[in-house]
Amino acid sequence: MRNMDANTRDLFNIVSEERPKLLSFIRQRVHRSHESEDVYQEAMLRITQRVHSGDHPQDPVRYLYRIVINIINDGYRKAAENEETDILTPDIQCPNPQPEQHMESSHRMRSLISCLENMSAENRNIIIMRKLHGKSNIQISKDLGISYKAVEKKLNRAIRAMEEEMERPTHSRKQAHRKSPQGAN
Repeated sequence: MRNMDANTRDLFNIVSEERPKLLSFIRQRVHRSHESEDVYQEAMLRITQRVHSGDHPQDPVRYLYRIVINIINDGYRKAAENEETDILTPDIQCPNPQPEQHMESSHRMRSLISCLENMSAENRNIIIMRKLHGKSNIQISKDLGISYKAVEKKLNRAIRAMEEEMERPTHSRKQAHRKSPQGAN
C-alpha cells in the first residue's frame, strides 16, 4: 500500500468499508453461501485490475455493485449454458421426472415443511407472506405491525437457517430434532 497514490488508497479504503454491505447484497442474490465470497473476490480482482490500468471509477461503490451484478448474471448464464449442453438431446429425454428426481424432490419438500414447522410462527408467517403470497417487506411490516428492518432481518435469518437445514444430511437433521424440544425457537 505504500506504493499507491492517494486516490488509489482512498478508493481501496472506500471499498474496504463497503465490504459488509456488499457481502450482504451478494448473499441475497446468490443461493449458496460459499459462492458469496467467490463473487466478492472476483469483484475485488476486477476493480483492482481497473485501478492498476490507471482508470479510477468516479463512483467506486456504484461501480463495485455493478461489477457484482455482472458477475452474478454471468454465473447464471454459465449455469444455463451447462444445462443446455446435457448429454441427452431434448427429443430423447423423458419429460417425466426420473425416480431419483422424484425421490429427491419429495425429500426436499419434506425438509422444507419440517423447517417451516420448526420455526417460530412469526418467522413462518413472514416467509409465507413473502415467498408464497409475494408481498413486499413493506407490506409485511404494515400487516404485522413491525419495522421494515425487523422484517428484513427475520426473513434473511429464517431463509439462511432453512438453507442450512436443508443442506444438512437427513440423518443429522433427525438427530438435531431429537435433541431439541419440538417448536423451540
